[in-house]
Amino acid sequence: MTSRREFMSNAFGIALVTVSAWRIRAGRVMQIFDVGTSEPMKIAILDDYQNVALKMADWSALSERAEITVFNDHVADPCALVDRLLPYDVVCVMRERTPLPREVLQRLPRLKLIASTGSRNASIDMEAARELGVTVNATGYKPSPTIELTWALILASLRGIVHENNSIRNRGWQKSLGQDLSGNSWES
Repeated sequence: MTSRREFMSNAFGIALVTVSAWRIRAGRVMQIFDVGTSEPMKIAILDDYQNVALKMADWSALSERAEITVFNDHVADPCALVDRLLPYDVVCVMRERTPLPREVLQRLPRLKLIASTGSRNASIDMEAARELGVTVNATGYKPSPTIELTWALILASLRGIVHENNSIRNRGWQKSLGQDLSGNSWES
């Protein structure tokens, strides 16, 4: 049986390897997970619609210490969600896709860690988690992808990229002239 202190050390390691944009060093995780228990931890990764969770970090350090299950579908029904998560010690969530309210957390006696992508997750009842002794960790946050995507959408909108792309794919040709960004401003 793993002590709470050992488990928290393991929990920190799992939080490091949850789905994120950063690669981790396997050696560091191996040190964190060296607890001498023969029973592997059970980790559930929820709502991985794009099937990218196992590709976004190096999970190999956990291969002998944890059993990882990836769920690509979404379970909205709280009772069905509890049934799904009952055997798991750790749940990795993708932002606010699956709510974890008090009513769900109270029915998951094995749960010791929730690891969330991003630094905040409004769908986790933090007070309930704290009261139940469930640690909630989050991956790091990089603002640049969101900023880059925002600018890509602005430029695509100004230049009519989607409209023009659809025209070319349908054997058409350029249908419009895009607007210049330079010298323009938006007013509210």
